[in-house]
Amino acid sequence: TGPQGLTHMGSEWRKSVSFAQIGVTVNQMLDVYKIATDVNRREFLLKLLEIDRNWCTCELSDGQLRRIQIMLGLLQPFELLLLDEITVDLDCYMRTELLQFLKQETERGATIIYATHIFDGLEDWSSQIARLCEGELTMYTPNDIIKPRTGTLVSPLYLTVVEWIKQELEKKKKKSK
Repeated sequence: TGPQGLTHMGSEWRKSVSFAQIGVTVNQMLDVYKIATDVNRREFLLKLLEIDRNWCTCELSDGQLRRIQIMLGLLQPFELLLLDEITVDLDCYMRTELLQFLKQETERGATIIYATHIFDGLEDWSSQIARLCEGELTMYTPNDIIKPRTGTLVSPLYLTVVEWIKQELEKKKKKSK
């Protein structure tokens, strides 16, 4: 979490949930956030992410800890949400549920920037696609550049990204010659 209206969640969760080794319950964590939290939003997130209030953090899997991190990060409504590989520890069901919730958040006017290497199920999720190459923004375009493909079960977005990576590797090879 950062300045008002801005939330960031990424791989730092092992630090932000560092008390996991100590062993606190979800209820104890929520007590810390009680004053500034909308009770309805908190209860909705607990249900959405299937979090048990009695879970003790020292007994949880990485996926369960990740769900707690996500819940804590989403307790406050945001205007801008920066996500960096936030769904890597989630199973496909929980990831889908979270992405549906985040899509609803954009419908209320929030902006979400989601950096990921997991492209399944994202074709209809995003409105814009940004492509970074060696730290530089090389493309920012509407999602409609991703075209449906026939004869494959593989995600069209995934196949498009594979093509981009191949192009980048070919450019690097030419430069190195």
